[in-house]
Amino acid sequence: MNHNPFSVHIGACGVSKAGAGDDCDANTLLGYALYFYTYSTWKGKALYLEDLYVTPGCRGQGLGSALFNRVAKVGIVNIPGFL
Repeated sequence: MNHNPFSVHIGACGVSKAGAGDDCDANTLLGYALYFYTYSTWKGKALYLEDLYVTPGCRGQGLGSALFNRVAKVGIVNIPGFL
């Protein structure tokens, strides 16, 4: 974990395989999750999910859930008692 309180961490879903979807090719970013660490007066250290986006042509394949779960895992690993 980067202990810099002002650091921003971006989690990004991988790229698709060539020909895997309508709008997806080997060089297309399918989606991203933008999150950062913050501090709550009432709850202490926290992880804040600012944005979660999956490209329209690649939706409905579980990518948003995978991104959300990955950010949650980062929080669980780096912030004790996160959930």
